[in-house]
Amino acid sequence: MLGFCRASSTRRLRVLCPWTIASGLAGLFLFDPVAVAAVVPGRIVLQEGDAIMGGAAVTEISPPWVNAAGEVGFTGELDNGDHYVFVGNDVVWQGNDDAAVNLDNVDSVMGSNGRSHWVYAVNINGNQGLYTDAGIFAVSGDSAPGFTGNFTFLSTPSMTADGTIYWRAGINTDDDGDTDERGFYRATDGTFGSAELLLASGDIVDGVMINDNSAGINASFAISDNGAHWIHVLNMEGSSDNDDFVMVDGLMVAREDNPTSEGDNWAQFDLVGINDAGNYLFTGDTNGLMNSDEFIAYNGNIAIREGDTVDGVLLPSSANLRFVAINNLEQATHAWGYFLEDGDARETVFFACNAADLAGTSQEVFTTIDDELDVDGDGNGDYAITNIPLGSATDSKSLGETPFVYVEVELEDGNTEANAIVEFAVTCCGNTAIDPREECDDGNDDDTDDCPSTCLNARCGDGFVQTGVEECDDGNDDDTDACRNDCTLPDSVDETVGEDSTSSTGGSGTGPGSASLGDTDSLGSSTTADDTNTDSGGGIVPLDSACGCRAGRPVPDILASLMGLGVLGLGRRRRYRR
Repeated sequence: MLGFCRASSTRRLRVLCPWTIASGLAGLFLFDPVAVAAVVPGRIVLQEGDAIMGGAAVTEISPPWVNAAGEVGFTGELDNGDHYVFVGNDVVWQGNDDAAVNLDNVDSVMGSNGRSHWVYAVNINGNQGLYTDAGIFAVSGDSAPGFTGNFTFLSTPSMTADGTIYWRAGINTDDDGDTDERGFYRATDGTFGSAELLLASGDIVDGVMINDNSAGINASFAISDNGAHWIHVLNMEGSSDNDDFVMVDGLMVAREDNPTSEGDNWAQFDLVGINDAGNYLFTGDTNGLMNSDEFIAYNGNIAIREGDTVDGVLLPSSANLRFVAINNLEQATHAWGYFLEDGDARETVFFACNAADLAGTSQEVFTTIDDELDVDGDGNGDYAITNIPLGSATDSKSLGETPFVYVEVELEDGNTEANAIVEFAVTCCGNTAIDPREECDDGNDDDTDDCPSTCLNARCGDGFVQTGVEECDDGNDDDTDACRNDCTLPDSVDETVGEDSTSSTGGSGTGPGSASLGDTDSLGSSTTADDTNTDSGGGIVPLDSACGCRAGRPVPDILASLMGLGVLGLGRRRRYRR
């Protein structure tokens, strides 16, 4: 397929439809833009079938957990019966790396801190436990701190930026092997010797007692990267009509059967997330009408609910949440699954530039079935995105402080289907607000003004010729080609001096917006021309940055030529959503 209609709902997008070009321009065919897949750029981090060190192939991938350093981590299975732990850009551990113990039955929940430290849940010599980069952490049967008894299970581990490990555990107190109590722990130095009990069955939280049943200390919890804030779904002693609640930093912020402030009551809680500032998300259902009961709440207030339209995407009465996450830049991501009127299933992932305005700033990253993945940057779909393989709401952390969202998806290339972790680039550039990683945002597409479409201040070397003292800008550091590194033309003519006089006008580096070789920008960085821009966070931003939020691409040369002949015309549109 040579061309896709670039579907979009954001302001800064350039659309190359409704046409496609046959090989050799033998024909030009119009087609229904509604039926054409949108192409979303992304990078496959790892997919089933990939061979890792030692030659074993990946057979299973678990949901992603992004750490405080912005690195993605996850676990999975291999075709040789072993398993692996992936952090950053590589597999950092295989179960058979420790020949002294038998590690199997790996769990999907893990944590890391970006400093080569990680933790995951796994059976250790047949006993459920936690394993870290330092070896065995603890196993069922070990003495449980804070109780007269032993662990019956250890599960759902997480790790904060300083390497502190958090986990849930079951405890047997009467020697019959059954789980009698439950506890929530942390180990501040990453070793079991520093373990301390934070919460246990029977504790009083904001005037209510924690239940000793399986829901008492729920698996849905989150710790901020700095360890200062904690959110947890808990269950209390008492009537089942109102015993579930959400705790934030030791206080109840929502309770089953209590008012939501929107005319209905909280009914169920599922997923949670919290950041270093203590701002938080939680999801669940209300007791309202079934076509509007699923919700996401920000700081205790419902922000989006089933039945809403978000960035042009209707979340119909069948909609339910797949995952949520909030980062320390006050950005968020959320995914919904739903059925269309014809019964076809879809899932849509959103990225929000401002979690406090979740409904107003959420952008569609991609929609399964409707969208295709471009992994080589040529603007064509390489894979169909067919599914997000989560059967229900699933705890994961798909967003850090880098401009990426990580999602486990099912991909199809026409021959095979495989699950993969995919990195989707996201941006807020173009919304007129100066967001993290931006220096400016004027809300227009003009790359010749003070704020190009990269949302980085215009400077010599950014590849754009600015209106005023710049004569050229080829975006490279070759000072011998047709454009000097100070963005002047070689041997340019100064018409104010006379035809026979030559000078390098603009080379003086004076005047508004001028820049010369060796100048520094507002961030103190050299403005020497190069092929890429550097964002305020130190990351590399390509001149044609690929954004998973449906960022457009420049018009191909051949299309530009055709337009110059008046054969084609470009227009902007929003993709129709059913």
